[in-house]
Amino acid sequence: MEPKLCIFPNSREKESDTVEDRRDLIRNLKKNGRYYFRSLHSVGDIPLGSVALFAFKDQLHGEAIVRHTIKRKLVYRYGERYEGYITFEPTSVRLFRVPVSTRLIGCPYARSYHKLSWSEYPRIIKQAVEGGFE
Repeated sequence: MEPKLCIFPNSREKESDTVEDRRDLIRNLKKNGRYYFRSLHSVGDIPLGSVALFAFKDQLHGEAIVRHTIKRKLVYRYGERYEGYITFEPTSVRLFRVPVSTRLIGCPYARSYHKLSWSEYPRIIKQAVEGGFE
């Protein structure tokens, strides 16, 4: 299966969540690369080599490349129940210094696991590169 370009939203935004909390989550992916899913219902297949764009509050904050596809395994972490996880290549995790608006790709409300056309990627990366990476 060909790699995909996907938006990974923060599916359970809480009033107390801050942009910095979400950016810390992306930074932590550089340690072991695991991203946990509370529900696998709406995720679908995400092949090896796919690029995930991490969204929060209608902005893209970073990206990473899939190293291992979804592992369906019930896991409890930090008092939360997760149905599985995906593993990203930790060295591929990049945090955009200046977030990219999801309006750039015609997706103003990035609230679901959304597949994008690869033709969108150059515009996203061009804007991210202009702002720099952390």
